[in-house]
Amino acid sequence: MKKKTLMTLLVIAFAVGAALILEGVGEDVVKSADSSSPVYEANGKFTFLELGSVGCKPCEAMKAVMAQARETFGDNLEIIFHDVKKDPKKAAFYKISLIPTQIIVDQQGVERYRHEGYLYYEMLEEVLVGLGVEKQ
Repeated sequence: MKKKTLMTLLVIAFAVGAALILEGVGEDVVKSADSSSPVYEANGKFTFLELGSVGCKPCEAMKAVMAQARETFGDNLEIIFHDVKKDPKKAAFYKISLIPTQIIVDQQGVERYRHEGYLYYEMLEEVLVGLGVEKQ
C-alpha cells in the first residue's frame, strides 16, 4: 500500500512539474531596457542578431525568415548573422546555449527579446512591431 501511494504521489508531482515547465515554453520575454542589461552591437536602430552556424538545418531555415524581415522592415532593421562555430567568442559573448538563437536589441544595443530555436516569421514580425519597428 505504501509503494502504491508513493508512486501515485510521484506521478502527480511529475505531472505538476511538467505542466509548470510547459506553461513557460514558447513564452519569450520582451525585456525592458535597464542599467543591468548588457549592451550589444547597435547601429542606432533596432538590430536582429541571428546566431547560428552554416550547416545547421534550423539555422539554414532561418535564412528565409531573415530575408522576409529584410523585405518587410527594410532600412528600419539591421540584420546580422554570426556563425558561432566559426567564431565561438560570439557564442560566449551572447551567452548562447542553443542554436539558432535570435536576439533583438534596441537602438542603444540593449537586449529587448531573445528566442532559442527556429523562429517563425509571423512571431518575429509580431515582436518587432510590438517593439515599435516600422514596416517599410
